[in-house]
Amino acid sequence: MRDSGNATGVGATYGYLFALGASASYGLAQVLTRYGVSQFASPLVGASISLLVGAIGLGLLSARELLPQLTGAGGRRGLLLFSLAGVTAAGGVVMNYIALSYAPVVIVSPVLGVNPLVTLFFAAIFLRSLERITPRLVFGSVLVVLGVLCITLATALEL
Repeated sequence: MRDSGNATGVGATYGYLFALGASASYGLAQVLTRYGVSQFASPLVGASISLLVGAIGLGLLSARELLPQLTGAGGRRGLLLFSLAGVTAAGGVVMNYIALSYAPVVIVSPVLGVNPLVTLFFAAIFLRSLERITPRLVFGSVLVVLGVLCITLATALEL
């Protein structure tokens, strides 16, 4: 396991770089999804294909580590937690695809940007021993969401 509580050093740099990479990946996925659901398939079919391809790819990447880690100490609990995370992530993907089939990507994508507040809420409840939620962190997250709101309103009102 990696130490997620340390916000400095080389580990933090890798964390930030991977977060930026994830952001770029999600951004491109949004655009590809919008095009796909408007031209080729229903949102449910698109989400199914995306999740299946992602699951196969991740399965191939993690095959060597998968079984030993899930059968070791705490394996059943870990499997349950990861399964719940998968169900909620799949639900998010399906809802995102449905949203993109109805609304422009320039509206849907910024609205998804409210997730830092949702993450903070659930982290405060479930990760008290792993994460420290500081006023500075809450303030920064609120600023991000306000920025998203400004972008969304400006786009919707065509300012």
